[in-house]
Amino acid sequence: MAVSENEDWRIQEKWREILGELGYELKRGRHQQRLAEVRRALEQLGLEPVEEPVAEWIEERTPRQSLEILSERLYSFTWGIPEDIFRRSLDILWDWVRDTYADLDQAHPIPWRFVLRSTQMPN
Repeated sequence: MAVSENEDWRIQEKWREILGELGYELKRGRHQQRLAEVRRALEQLGLEPVEEPVAEWIEERTPRQSLEILSERLYSFTWGIPEDIFRRSLDILWDWVRDTYADLDQAHPIPWRFVLRSTQMPN
């Protein structure tokens, strides 16, 4: 998925800010870093990595759903956060979301895309 500004991302960025205020630095982007490492390693072997978007779609997600996904630790970047900081940060985030969004159940679009990655031998 290409990162783009959407309400889900906005909520996640606010949460990252809250975590920072509580003394925890949220580290994201490990997946993209790993993909870049693999690409470099393939290129060093003389192979040609190819990326082709094969599907794009829009998901409708509400602020409530965004919060629930974070609360359930569905994203791997949530797994290392100590429980006490995790719970406090979510309480603060819930308050921010309630103050920011008039309707927690109004859906907002999130663009997604699926990229097929393959490797070819050079010609």
